[in-house]
Amino acid sequence: MTISALLLFIQLAVPAPTPVAAPTLGYTLTGQQVYAISGLPGAAAAVPYSGLPPIKFLVSASLAPAVIALPAAADAPPILVNPTHHIALSVEGIVSMAALSPSAKYAALLTSTGLYRLPLTGDFSPQPVSLPFPAHARLALTVSDLGAVLVTTPTDLYYWSDPKTQPLHLALALRSPRFKPCSNLLAALSADPALILMDPATGLTIQTLASESDGLTSPTAMEFGSDNSLWVTQGPAAPLLHIPLGNRAAEPLPLSVPGFSALSAGVFLVDAQHILDTTRVVPSILLLPTVSEKK
Repeated sequence: MTISALLLFIQLAVPAPTPVAAPTLGYTLTGQQVYAISGLPGAAAAVPYSGLPPIKFLVSASLAPAVIALPAAADAPPILVNPTHHIALSVEGIVSMAALSPSAKYAALLTSTGLYRLPLTGDFSPQPVSLPFPAHARLALTVSDLGAVLVTTPTDLYYWSDPKTQPLHLALALRSPRFKPCSNLLAALSADPALILMDPATGLTIQTLASESDGLTSPTAMEFGSDNSLWVTQGPAAPLLHIPLGNRAAEPLPLSVPGFSALSAGVFLVDAQHILDTTRVVPSILLLPTVSEKK
């Protein structure tokens, strides 16, 4: 056998490599089209996610690449989207608002007939939550990985550890309330301004994590990170803040991040073309390449 024939034989005998799918970081919405952001921070791209109707709004999980997509058609059901599939969520009434727990284990849906909690790891059966007041557009929903539901209004908050129980109620205005992953601990921004931690196990007692003395001057958004910490974005003249829950010492970073939304654990979408990756040794804002039209 000649050398060239031997090389050809080896090439034919070696199996072709199996394509490796790029991991999905999360999803974003441009116009009414959902795009999947796949790859790694710094080497990711957004491609259209096929099979969905026109979408008007996305609600993201903070620790998992999953979203609830609310269709533009008012009578269409909300859709749970994750890297393996998408599925319509069956619930009574027309959905006006949704929330997804950090690890996408529960959803909360506000509809024309009431408020519901849905477990997303079981039979997806809606569980009604009794609101102590009529639903209105100025309330907001948050749900934990353990199934606790939080409803906030401009002046009050209501907390259910279980849909069948009466809610805890506080006359307190909060912004950006977030449940700690796999926990019922709550973090939120108050009007002072301050970043606070609330423990429902002790009747929603409040601890202050950061205030103006720590550099918290104009907070715009807040999310849990992947390292048992909180990240707070601020106005353009104020730094991004990192607050570990261990020592609770606010660390200002010289990054201009006026706002963000969660993509996956520790990775946030700043805008249509930039990602904030806080999992690096030095947290960095990375460019997201122009949206590809490849299907």
